[in-house]
Amino acid sequence: MSSADAIRIEGLTHSYGDTTALGPIDLTVPEGEFLVLVGASGCGKSTLLRLIAGFEQPDEPFAALDALTREKLQDDLRQVSASTGRTSVFVTHSVDEAVFLGSRVVVLTPRPGQVALDLPIGLPRTGITADDLRALPQFATLRAEVGHAIRDRVTV
Repeated sequence: MSSADAIRIEGLTHSYGDTTALGPIDLTVPEGEFLVLVGASGCGKSTLLRLIAGFEQPDEPFAALDALTREKLQDDLRQVSASTGRTSVFVTHSVDEAVFLGSRVVVLTPRPGQVALDLPIGLPRTGITADDLRALPQFATLRAEVGHAIRDRVTV
């Protein structure tokens, strides 16, 4: 791990009994990055987050909120992250939330979870309102790319 890396995962696999939940996964998260893990239910997002943090409870914090409260908290979290430069890993099922919050989005495949897409977001982190950010053509393009990556890997 270089001095600029806050988290480095190499060849990680994780199983519950005979079921492989994750892996192998290689992932490096530089200091100050806001990484969002996104994917279909059961792909291992929360398992990966628990393994990174050492927690045992699954960490999807905005799932049960109404839309207006969720968007307000997303905006607050994005502003705090941008102003403090803290390294963050966030889990969500929401493509919109992933693109809005993340400086980078990683899409995991269905079980066993592996990296299907590792996408730098490149949208402004400061100096733009939430509504203006969501109205950018680049936001729609990134949201579509992440959404396709998830849908392309989910078997119906």
